[in-house]
Amino acid sequence: MATVPILLLAVLGAALACGAHADGSQNNDLVATYGGLPDPMHWLSFYSLPRTVQLAKKDGWSEVVNATHVATVDGFVSTWCRQGDFRVCLLFDTAGVVAGLQASVLAKDFDKSYPIAMETLWRNQTLLNEDVYSATALFVAPDVLSEGGRKTFADDDDTVTGLYLQNGQNFWAMPAHAQYGQSVGFEMQGCVKGMGRHFFYGMTSSMPCDEHRPFFLLFDDVTGQLHGFGITLFGKPSSGSWFGRKWFERPNTKLVSAMAPDAPACFQDWSRKKGLAALHVYFKSSPWAVECARN
Repeated sequence: MATVPILLLAVLGAALACGAHADGSQNNDLVATYGGLPDPMHWLSFYSLPRTVQLAKKDGWSEVVNATHVATVDGFVSTWCRQGDFRVCLLFDTAGVVAGLQASVLAKDFDKSYPIAMETLWRNQTLLNEDVYSATALFVAPDVLSEGGRKTFADDDDTVTGLYLQNGQNFWAMPAHAQYGQSVGFEMQGCVKGMGRHFFYGMTSSMPCDEHRPFFLLFDDVTGQLHGFGITLFGKPSSGSWFGRKWFERPNTKLVSAMAPDAPACFQDWSRKKGLAALHVYFKSSPWAVECARN
């Protein structure tokens, strides 16, 4: 199975990490889970996520005291989950400002479905007494966290100063603009209203599906600016309690094709046979209003 050339990509990505937006737009929100049906109260989709510890406490999030982290950020972040649900948890820096997001799935959900253990972008751990695989993204550079995090943070400050995806023990810097997506190995795929333009790692029509990586990037199709990221994985992860948030999306065949129109045939085939779960995470307000400039 091919591996991500982490050293080269980290160097390239670091030079392109998110900064101020030339068009004046801001990514000063945090929203998760796409929904295609009207949901004005956001009970089933487009969940608003807290960006400070103070707001997290008010919304039912609590710290996981025995959570583990890779050495790069160990001691510099804390993990917070909502109402005891391990599926989507937030990382906060020592100053109490959001520092990242972690999506997790039960290991047992994939024992007979997809060799998730082979992917270096997933980390096996015990979280809230469950054996899970976790995919983690940071919203600031690791060295910022080691220096105490963002000591000042206003309501209109951007959620991300740079997007860094965990790969093994390292973090992989992502570009702030779509034009640099290919420089870190991400290939342009489809744009969907309410999502944005997807870039999937290494995804071409000839990619073997056992080389599928979980992360994708989301760019504004008009400005080209990074406005989110997400994960896709083969399988049918559990959704949690009846009253809990349904974090993972279950895109149908038509939506899978719209998200990744140039995917290999096996991607659609595996999606039908094994199931496909997705999670969209946005840094901007009102992501349901995101439009596409082209197909």
